Amino acid sequence: MKKLFIASVLFSCALVTWAQQNPKSWSITPKVGLNISNPTHRPSFYVHTEVLEITPNDGLMHSIGFHEDLVHETYVASSKTGLALGVEAQYQFDARLGLSVGVYYSQQGVKYKDINLDNIILPDGQAPIEQGKVKNVRTQLDYITMPILLNYYVYKGLALKIGLQPAYNVVAKPRADWGKIQREKYLIGQELAIDEVHKWDVSVPVGLAYDFKNGLVVDLRYHAGIGYLYASRWDGGGMSKEKPKSRTSVCQLTVGYKFGL
Repeated sequence: MKKLFIASVLFSCALVTWAQQNPKSWSITPKVGLNISNPTHRPSFYVHTEVLEITPNDGLMHSIGFHEDLVHETYVASSKTGLALGVEAQYQFDARLGLSVGVYYSQQGVKYKDINLDNIILPDGQAPIEQGKVKNVRTQLDYITMPILLNYYVYKGLALKIGLQPAYNVVAKPRADWGKIQREKYLIGQELAIDEVHKWDVSVPVGLAYDFKNGLVVDLRYHAGIGYLYASRWDGGGMSKEKPKSRTSVCQLTVGYKFGL
């Protein structure tokens, strides 16, 4: 993400065509782009498998039959890409300073490496249950974000940005490609889980943008979270009092078109 940010700075500084919004005027800019997210402190992802022996006659579970409860936790994570789609309105105070407010649908989260699950060893010499591999493992965290930014034009159409961004979580789900397993005489339950996500998040966006003469706007921002993303750890179907230390870390690149009002 740092390399992308530096490349954008160099590219923007090399541009020669620019547009300046008139002082004491409003504009509106629809935008679409890409998020690259990778929360700090590697949040955990859980794979839970529970195996219960059932009687062959009535289907009821044995009170003293075989029972295995396995939880695989991984935090070997990498960056996840997602869509950023929204609109911003800006008021230009003078030739240098503007204030913008916006609303976006922002797809965030984190990816993980494939997970190799242990086989489930059954009693009485029975063949073990092979769980196989969990692939395409990721956490889907989608937000409605509301950035509020000061925009300072340092040279022609090149603006530096800093502000505050509240975000409301609308989707928080574990995702993976995982084949269901079955075995005669056994009831097998499978689930994916993540830590409990706070409904609200606040981050500090910093970045730069370039306004082209034809109205095109290219905008690059980095969002650093202020508070923790997660309220508590997943604890086998419940939630523990422990709070994971992960915070928002998102690089966002968008393009838009500015309309004067």
